[in-house]
Amino acid sequence: MKKTIQLSISEINQLLGLLRVNELEGFYFGNREQYWRRHENIKAALIGDVDEDDMELTREELKFNKKK
Repeated sequence: MKKTIQLSISEINQLLGLLRVNELEGFYFGNREQYWRRHENIKAALIGDVDEDDMELTREELKFNKKK
């Protein structure tokens, strides 16, 4: 089941920041491959909902993946 939720630009930026920290620390739980696939899907969905001018992190900063 998929849900649609509405987030403010600030909330999206906060989640993107947390995703980046998660990548830097490399923390995951459960199946590693599935976890990071969901991680990338979530990040892509959040990035798609924000205009470049409203992003606190650049798209280049969000491409960083220490886990790989």
